[in-house]
Amino acid sequence: MVDVNRLLEEFQSLSVAQEHYPIWTDWGVESVSTSIHSLGLSYLTRLGQEMGYTACQEFPVTASIRADCVWWHRETRQPLAFFEFERFKNGVELEDKTKNLLKAYQHHRRLPQLLGLMVWTEDFFPKHQNYFAHLWHLARSGFQTNDGQQIAGLTQPDFHIFEFQHTEEKSRLKLQCIRERTPQ
Repeated sequence: MVDVNRLLEEFQSLSVAQEHYPIWTDWGVESVSTSIHSLGLSYLTRLGQEMGYTACQEFPVTASIRADCVWWHRETRQPLAFFEFERFKNGVELEDKTKNLLKAYQHHRRLPQLLGLMVWTEDFFPKHQNYFAHLWHLARSGFQTNDGQQIAGLTQPDFHIFEFQHTEEKSRLKLQCIRERTPQ
């Protein structure tokens, strides 16, 4: 079982991030190409390993979907968590990532216990809750794919949205905090 409380504790303290990724938390990193994305995936993978799971980034969870990070239970070898780490642009990209998480969840017989949409922003000011409301609705109700396949919504509270907020100093972004965005 995924220890969500331990994950939340880390997101409050950022101790693993500070220990292993000071380039992100202390030094600051330029937001060029995929620099923040690379750090985010490395952090999620490291965090999964520190929590005792087998973890990998950029892993194909279906023939057409590659999850940014996957955690597996070492003994059962079952996937426990799928994560997508995405920059907030206009919100459409977050809907696509939520759909990918739901498709992967259904493909794996609804076994994963945690689907994490990890959203990063460049400013310290959190996005308004309205930006996330439609994602919660999508996760709960599911959707129909372009080819007519019905993807069911979630029946348990396994979908979490976390917002990675940054400050900027001298054109470098520093990870300031990670906040869970809960449904209203």
